[in-house]
Amino acid sequence: MFDNIGRSYQLAKASWGVLRSDKKLLIFPLVSSVALVIVTIGFAVPFVLLGGTPHTDQQVNPAAYVLAFVFYVVAYSVTFFFNTALVGAALIRLDGGDPTLRDGFRIALSRRLVFGLLFIVVAFVGILLIVALAKVSGAGVMAGP
Repeated sequence: MFDNIGRSYQLAKASWGVLRSDKKLLIFPLVSSVALVIVTIGFAVPFVLLGGTPHTDQQVNPAAYVLAFVFYVVAYSVTFFFNTALVGAALIRLDGGDPTLRDGFRIALSRRLVFGLLFIVVAFVGILLIVALAKVSGAGVMAGP
């Protein structure tokens, strides 16, 4: 177990060194953050209009759960897409290559089907947990994890 922690620490240290030496890789987290803010704003307004945030004595509109599910899928997709692009580009750099933004995007796009299926499962589990928490607590408020 401690070997895994040590390797993880070394990899994180090497990755940080790559980011420090190759500033153009910082575009991935920057664009990811901007895209996630846009996605969140784009989903927040319809979510509130659908009654996704009622007072505790009201029921949550079922359509709000569907919208929350779609939001989870889209938000996870955006986040993991850019993280995968960053990791792919950093691995090229660690192997001695000279990665471009296009290389990172190409790597992320090559894994879109696997990640897409994963995001759907993760979003489904997230919504189930929110519904279960609302039932247990007796509150109708839908909140993220």
